[in-house]
Amino acid sequence: MAIGIRWKLLFLIAILVVAFGISAGIYFSVRSPVGEIRSEQRTLSFLRTAFLGQALSANRLTNSPFALQSDAFKNAVETTTFSFMQGGRLKILPRISASVRGALASIAALKGTLDADDAALLAPLAAVQAVGDRYYGASKAYTLLDLTMDPRLERDPHKESVTLDIGELSARIEKLTTDLVSSVAVINHETQIIDKAIATIEGRSAAIALMVIIALSAATLLVALVVANRIVRSVRSIESSVAGMSEGDLTRSFSVESRDEIGRLSTNLNRFIAS
Repeated sequence: MAIGIRWKLLFLIAILVVAFGISAGIYFSVRSPVGEIRSEQRTLSFLRTAFLGQALSANRLTNSPFALQSDAFKNAVETTTFSFMQGGRLKILPRISASVRGALASIAALKGTLDADDAALLAPLAAVQAVGDRYYGASKAYTLLDLTMDPRLERDPHKESVTLDIGELSARIEKLTTDLVSSVAVINHETQIIDKAIATIEGRSAAIALMVIIALSAATLLVALVVANRIVRSVRSIESSVAGMSEGDLTRSFSVESRDEIGRLSTNLNRFIAS
């Protein structure tokens, strides 16, 4: 069946459209996980922020109104726990590489230490707060230092126990704060490893996608040039023969053998010259 010029042009346009669609599909298939990766990276950033917030809250237990900061500290602990839960739901990052999985494991291991610190701190925290409520009643303005220096402590029949609770609380706060700061340093270090691995994977994926797109574009251009060249060559052949005839040379013939409109035009012109 003869293929006309219209169909050849439509075929050419279809090739260009398909090539563009495939190129777009390749690009978006490479870029689609990027948004999820960024979201999971933000989860790690939230965990780092939670550590810093809990460290700040623990430090305020020492030098700010104790009763007020106690509730704030408990909220900070809940925020950190929630951030750890979110970190346990990561899906894309663990699949990137072994180095990323190792970094995430190091971050997850922090939870055990911090959970132990929080649990050890809550008991003396409640005991000291009960003493403060007994000394100061409805007032919430006392600090841990106020309790330590309060003259009523000397007359308290449970002075030794209260002193031990205050000392243990101070030591627990110091240890928790130190561990939280160390945890932030761990997250910063492991995040650098994760970012480096992600950059490598993204760069490699982008390079592969670019090579495929370039190869596809080159093949499409080659097909377009072949189709266009055949049409142009046929037109130029007829143009040359018509130019010779216009100068009086009626021995010219048209040698286009394609089965499209130009080929049929060539055949009809040869018949016209013969008649």
